[in-house]
Amino acid sequence: MSAPAVSAYGRAHGSGRLGRRILLAFVAPFAVVVAVGAAVVAIVAPGQRSLCLPYRPCGAPPTLSRPLVNLQTWRSSDLGFRLEYPGGFWSPQQQDGRSVTFASGDGSSALLIRGTPAAQASPNSAIAAQLSNLQSNISSLSADTSPADMLLGSSVGFRPGSGGASIGTLNSPQGVQEPALVDSMAATDGKVTISTTLVLAGNAATGNDLTTKMRDDQLADLVINTVTWAP
Repeated sequence: MSAPAVSAYGRAHGSGRLGRRILLAFVAPFAVVVAVGAAVVAIVAPGQRSLCLPYRPCGAPPTLSRPLVNLQTWRSSDLGFRLEYPGGFWSPQQQDGRSVTFASGDGSSALLIRGTPAAQASPNSAIAAQLSNLQSNISSLSADTSPADMLLGSSVGFRPGSGGASIGTLNSPQGVQEPALVDSMAATDGKVTISTTLVLAGNAATGNDLTTKMRDDQLADLVINTVTWAP
């Protein structure tokens, strides 16, 4: 008995069990579903077309919702450094050839900026001197260890330096005592050491008035960052 003839085509090349009619029975409904879905998307999609054309300028640059803050300039006549401040918020109260003290319009804070020849004070000693001067008005002044009040990246005029937070009690002439938060920073360029001290009082110092605290912090940073060192 002779062996059955073997087809010249392998198994993988066979036509399979599904005939063309059965295959069309699956493909045709699927095509209908796709067509209906595309039509629904076309109907639901907004009828706006892109206004931009390829390789052509499109749109306009963003505009500020509010105008830029007009800054005023203060300059140290003795040491040559200068700074800018928003006159609508900070008002100079005391000043001399090396320092200036600003007060906020609503009395929530004060900002003191002082310059000292670098040969006379390092950043750390300048901060210590500032805190010592404040003890006549702020009692029980001590280091603030709260993580929420920690100063990160202390700098003056974009020069890295030293810094820290302190807390105490502000003694007012009326005898009313309020909590006070003091942020101190100082840096040097080798010729001048500049120290900055921000004093927050009342609810802003305790964090109960977080909006005021954030506002005063940001506006103090604005002034400190504009410090331009003498050439």
